[in-house]
Amino acid sequence: MSPYISLFLAAVIGFICSFIASKKKRNPYLWFLSGFFFTVFALLILLLLPSKNQKIPSEADMKINKQEAIELEQTENSVEEEGYQKILDDKLWYYLDESNNQCGPMTLDALRNEWMEGKVKNTTFVWNEELPEWKPLQETSDFQEYFQKKS
Repeated sequence: MSPYISLFLAAVIGFICSFIASKKKRNPYLWFLSGFFFTVFALLILLLLPSKNQKIPSEADMKINKQEAIELEQTENSVEEEGYQKILDDKLWYYLDESNNQCGPMTLDALRNEWMEGKVKNTTFVWNEELPEWKPLQETSDFQEYFQKKS
């Protein structure tokens, strides 16, 4: 193979390595040189490396996260009704009336009042920032946990 073609291919692989390195938040100049001199080997290594912003958890981190998860579950299980009500009131709710007009924003308590007055039914579509899409009220966990407790 001609030395000019070899240099051209090495430069192309160096630029590819540089581009991938910048996407992975790594030094593009260093990876250009690595790609230029080590060609495909540098490219393969770079493709296998994680992005710099991704922290690889250590075993100690995983133990801490497991302990935090256990503590969080215990905390969630011990939440009293008033504390639970505060969490529910932090969300802003919307619903679609019979004419498909959007009503809201309102607290969950206000939505419950609308439900008690008959303006909102179990099949009325509701939404808040935690829901990926509009859902019938009866399919929301808040309805099952809060509305039916208070009835």
